[in-house]
Amino acid sequence: MSETARDEQGRFSFGNAFWKARSKHGPDLSGSSPNHLWAACMEYIEWVNENPVYSYETVKYMGDATLTRVPHQRPMSIIGLSIFLGVNRNTWYAYRDRDEFRQVCSTVEEMIYQQKLDGAANDFFNANIIARDLGLSDKSDINTNSRITGKMKWQIEIVDPAESNEEPTDG
Repeated sequence: MSETARDEQGRFSFGNAFWKARSKHGPDLSGSSPNHLWAACMEYIEWVNENPVYSYETVKYMGDATLTRVPHQRPMSIIGLSIFLGVNRNTWYAYRDRDEFRQVCSTVEEMIYQQKLDGAANDFFNANIIARDLGLSDKSDINTNSRITGKMKWQIEIVDPAESNEEPTDG
């Protein structure tokens, strides 16, 4: 592969498929120790920080329009980490379930969680997508007794809970 596949910072250019030519992808985890897994995870975090995702924005100035490449922070994920490590998600979870790797895996997962939360809170990432990914949501339960009577005519009956025969629910 020629050196022209890299930009001036040494990163692979957009659309580059150099990784496909490798015989093995990611760090070798066979016979891995917790320290080796930790080092591999830190490589992933370093890679994420050094390889932002890019968007293109049109900048207009004095009648001229220029397409500008804008870097954005890349959100970390367990799937991205697994791909980087050359394993699938189930292998990561199997490592997490092993006593000797539990501390490393939980710490890395907490770092990923916090990076996403910080990124969403500061508008680096889409807050709705990150909230769903992290299992965060606002839940509201609206309970009404209503029925349709005729064409597009609504009848809503408001019932005093003290007079209702229904059991109260926690919610």
